[in-house]
Amino acid sequence: MEPTVGDGRGHVPEPATAGARVARVWEYLRELVQLRLGQAQGDVRSAARRMVMGVVFGAAAVVLLLLSLPLLVTALILGLATVMPAWLAALVILGVLLAVVAGLLIMARARLRRPGISVVQDLRADWEAIRQRVGEGRR
Repeated sequence: MEPTVGDGRGHVPEPATAGARVARVWEYLRELVQLRLGQAQGDVRSAARRMVMGVVFGAAAVVLLLLSLPLLVTALILGLATVMPAWLAALVILGVLLAVVAGLLIMARARLRRPGISVVQDLRADWEAIRQRVGEGRR
């Protein structure tokens, strides 16, 4: 009679052959991997939900900020209108805003004029170096 192995939970004992043990280990490993994959999927879903909510709240904040800018400009005009005519206050605020826009455009243009990555030149230099090495190797 072959020895049997039980799990202590009332299951019917099975023969304790090497093949049966290996099969049981593989079954446990498969179940473990499935459990871990399910846990990982839940973690990814949870992280995605948190990220989506963060993006939604950030977008709502940006929209509210953009909606408040005209109110800020109006408040500035009305504040200046207490010391000068309203049309002149509006022109002064317009001039300041246009000056800010012009300054930002000048800064953007200066940034765009700077030399960027010279990938094509680097590739040409690499190709020439390779050709010279190959030419030296032939001699």
